[in-house]
Amino acid sequence: PLGQSAQQTLSISIFPPLSVTTSSLSGGSQGVAYNETVSATGGDGSYTWVVSAGALPAGLSLAAGTGVISGTPATPGTSNFTVQVTSGDGQGSTADLAITVSAGSPVITTTSLSAGLVGTSYNETIQVTGGDGSYAWSVTVGTLPPGLSLGPTDGVVSGTPTAAGSFDFTVQVTSAGQSDTQDLSIAVTAPAVSFARSYLPGGYIGVGYTGTPAPATGGAGSLTYSVTSGALPAGLSINASNGQITGTPTTAGMSFFEMTASDGSSSASVVFGLTISTAAPGGFNVFGVNVASSIPSAGVQTAINASLARIEAAVTGDAAGFNMPSSGLDGFCNGNGALFHGQIVDDIEILINIGPIDGAGSILGQGGVCLGFSAPAPTVVAQLTLDSADLAGLSASLKLALVLHEMLHGMGFSDGFFVPLSLSTGSGGATPEFVGAGGVAEFQTTLGGSGNPPLEETGGSGTAYSHWDE
Repeated sequence: PLGQSAQQTLSISIFPPLSVTTSSLSGGSQGVAYNETVSATGGDGSYTWVVSAGALPAGLSLAAGTGVISGTPATPGTSNFTVQVTSGDGQGSTADLAITVSAGSPVITTTSLSAGLVGTSYNETIQVTGGDGSYAWSVTVGTLPPGLSLGPTDGVVSGTPTAAGSFDFTVQVTSAGQSDTQDLSIAVTAPAVSFARSYLPGGYIGVGYTGTPAPATGGAGSLTYSVTSGALPAGLSINASNGQITGTPTTAGMSFFEMTASDGSSSASVVFGLTISTAAPGGFNVFGVNVASSIPSAGVQTAINASLARIEAAVTGDAAGFNMPSSGLDGFCNGNGALFHGQIVDDIEILINIGPIDGAGSILGQGGVCLGFSAPAPTVVAQLTLDSADLAGLSASLKLALVLHEMLHGMGFSDGFFVPLSLSTGSGGATPEFVGAGGVAEFQTTLGGSGNPPLEETGGSGTAYSHWDE
């Protein structure tokens, strides 16, 4: 109806314009925590922040609800970006900002370095953080171990140490005009002295002798050589700086001695056997070469020397020296063939070893051809092994019989030697006989036998047709 009215209460919120009030931000330092707040006014007071263009420095982030830019800058440089704020009433505002991150002070983080070994390549990098990525390194106090150097731009300690010891020094790194230092140390040790068996040639009475073992390795600094057990042949002496043996031998026989190489703190030893022949160089010479780890007893040495002398006295004439190849002998002679690489053998070398074979009471020794045998020529290299479990219980005469017996086998005195030289008949049959004139005469005269001495027809290789049948 006319004259009526109605009313409604309304409200209008009026908010001031929204505006980003931050016009600049403070700079940061690489590697140093950063915290700055972007502010705004206006709007309804409820703000949401984003980076709408560009990017913050690496390592920093913008908190959407607070406008706080925080983190740890990772890279120096200037980053330009745009922040946008939106208020709850729908207003928005932007501002172009920039943060400049300066290179932080370099900090050496390496506090220790690994140890080194004399003669072994070394490579360690000293680590650093901060700076502008371009570094200059130097040693400001002390010295690096001899043989090592510090990379001037990369902080790498490298080279091959040449001396043992503990070496203290201070390194300095400089970057973006700022520096840091760190005290460091490198301990360098020397490898243990190693002295391997090598070949010492035999000699002759009254003839000048020179024999030099393969040099020892390892140790710190120079090595000194000496005879620490046993004795050199009469007339010979050792050079302490290289182990070379020189002189003019005055007595025949095989001398066993231990040679030691030492740097004063560590050492290594090898037992050698050096034979001085009873025969002149133009005669038939037999040389013993020790491959045992220890010096034989006096009784065994006596048997060895008596056997060598008997063989040289019994063989007339001479055989040509044999030039051994410079390689390829490693697998021969129970691994000892390499001793003869590049050597000249005149006339027979016998490798002598004392060690376990089968325990006490059975096999006393073994001897056989090793290298260079070609019937009917004599063996070039033989090998002889005496069972260590049996030697102590043998009398002097049995030691001599054992050693001489096995040496002759090593020289090839067996079926493979008898047949080509027509010293036996019936090999392979039931009634083999030895027919060599000297052996037959000895059999008949000394032993009172008749006819030819019979040979053993049973047993394995090296026994059958190679021994007189007892």
